[in-house]
Amino acid sequence: APSGGSNPAIGGSFGTFTGGAATGTNFTWGNVGVITVTPSVGDADYLGAGDVTGTTSGNVGRFYPDHFETVVTGPMNCGALSFTPACPSGNYLVYSGQAFSVQVTAVTLAGATTANYAYSATAAANFARTVTLSSVDALGGVAITVGVGTLSAATAADSTFAAGSNSLTLAAPVFSFATAPTAPTNLFIRATDGDGVTSLRSPANTSVEGGIKIVSGRLQIDNMYGPPTSRLGTKARALYWSGTQWARNTSDTASGAATGNFALGDTSTCVTPTFCGITLSSATALAGADGEFRVVLTPPTSGSGRRSVLLNSSLSYLAGSGRQTWGSFRAPYIYQRER
Repeated sequence: APSGGSNPAIGGSFGTFTGGAATGTNFTWGNVGVITVTPSVGDADYLGAGDVTGTTSGNVGRFYPDHFETVVTGPMNCGALSFTPACPSGNYLVYSGQAFSVQVTAVTLAGATTANYAYSATAAANFARTVTLSSVDALGGVAITVGVGTLSAATAADSTFAAGSNSLTLAAPVFSFATAPTAPTNLFIRATDGDGVTSLRSPANTSVEGGIKIVSGRLQIDNMYGPPTSRLGTKARALYWSGTQWARNTSDTASGAATGNFALGDTSTCVTPTFCGITLSSATALAGADGEFRVVLTPPTSGSGRRSVLLNSSLSYLAGSGRQTWGSFRAPYIYQRER
C-alpha cells in the first residue's frame, strides 16, 4: 500500500548461508507505505530445476519519511538591500504581518522524494500526516523566542498532500513581530508531522530549512494641497526599519502598485461614506520600481470651499496615512495678471 503507488526495489543483501540459512540486516526500501516480501533463489534456477519461491510475508511497515525539507519564498528580493547579518540563502524579504510561501517535501534517508507520502480518504492507505510549521532562529537552530514574534497560518492538513504528490505549499503563513518596530530578523522554517518526522537533522547543519528576512514596515504618504477642482497626485513610499532608522525599501514594487492597496479614511468636512464624491482614480508604481508609488485622487464632485480626506494604506502590514486637501491652495505669485 498504497495500491498503485511507487514500489522501488528492496536494497540490501544476505550474508553467507550456513546450515541452510542466511541473514541480512541491511535491507532498505526507499518510499512510504506498507510492503510484503517474497523470498526466492537469487539466480531464479535452484539446482537446475528452475525458480523456487517461498511464502509471502505479512505486512512490513508502515514506512514513513526520514525527514522533511522546506523551501521558503517571499514577495521581495532581500539581496537588493544590505543587512547584517546577511539575508538567508534564497534572498527573500517579507514584512512582519505579510504572507509568504513555504514548500514542504517528504524525503527518504537517501535524499530521494517520497511519492507515496500522499493523502487517501481510505485510512489504511493514507500515508500523509498533518504538517505543522515552526520558526527557528538559524538553520537547524532553536525556536524563535515567543517574545520576538509568532508564526500563524502554519498548519497543513494531511489532505493537502494530493495523490501522487510528495510536497505541499503553504501559501499564506505569516510571521508577526510582538513589538513594532523590530530590527530585521532572519527566520527559518521547520516542518514536523504527526509521526514526528521533522526537517531538523543530525548534525543540525545538514538540515534543509528555508530562511527569509523579516522586517517591520510602514507606508509614508505625502500630504497634498490643491485647488477645489484639481486632481491631486501624491506619493507613497514603502519603508522598512533598519534597526536604527526608517529607510526606503527599494525592493518593494507591489505594495503601492494597485488602487486596492489604498483606502479613503476620515474627513474633516465631508460626510461618510460619500467623501463629497472623492474617489481614487489610480495607484501605480513610478518608473524605476524603487519603492515609491504615485496615487491620484479625483476632485470633489459637489460643494465648494475646503474639502479634506485622509488617504490610508489598506495593507495590514504597512500602516500609513496622508491628508489630501482641496481648496487650500495658493499660487506661488504675489501678482498674477493672466494664466
